[in-house]
Formats: sequence, structure tokens, C-alpha cells
Amino acid sequence: MSKKVFVEHRENIFNLNNLIKRFSMNYFKSYIEYLKDNPRGLWFKNKWFGWGWIPVRWQGWAVVAVAIGIAALGIYIGDTDDAPGAALIGILFAIALITFFGFRKGEKACWNWGDPRKK
Repeated sequence: MSKKVFVEHRENIFNLNNLIKRFSMNYFKSYIEYLKDNPRGLWFKNKWFGWGWIPVRWQGWAVVAVAIGIAALGIYIGDTDDAPGAALIGILFAIALITFFGFRKGEKACWNWGDPRKK
């Protein structure tokens, strides 16, 4: 490989790195703007990729924290009392709690692939 080809290749790699940095910064800024744009006061908004919600207000984060606590408590009880059913019930109840509040206090759930505002 000649020195000129090596230098051109190295410059192309650095240009690609700059392009990736600019894209990721714009992506994160757009995502934060989407999450902050909440005139209806929803607790959860749709994820950009996949199906489901992401908490955007403190109430949504509180629901997620309670759900994690319930799942952890179920796992703890299942482990200490040798009752694996308690762990399963705790995890299922946590999923049901998040799903209930997601439907009740969030946007209509749908499958997204990218910014839902651009649809």
C-alpha cells in the first residue's frame, strides 16, 4: 500500500467518524425534543424503535420504580421461601402494572421504526 493511498484511507475513516458523531448528536437532540414535547401531560410516550413506551414524567418513572420493586420483592420471596411461583407472580404483576398504566396514561401503543412524528 502506497503512502498516498494510506493517507487517503485514513482521512476517509476520520470523515466517517465525524459523520457518525454529527448523526448521533442530531439523533439524541431529536429524541430529547420528542420526549419533552408533551402538551397532553402523558406519563409514557412511544419508543422510537419497537413496541412499547418510555416514561417521560415523574409519575411514569414512579410506576416503573414500583414495578421493579414488586418484581424484586417477588424474586426475593421466591428465593428465601423456596417458592419459585412467587418470583413469577411478582414479575408478571410488574409487567401488568406497567402495561396497565402505559395504556391508561400513555400514547396509543404501536410499532415504530424511527421518529413517529415523521409519519
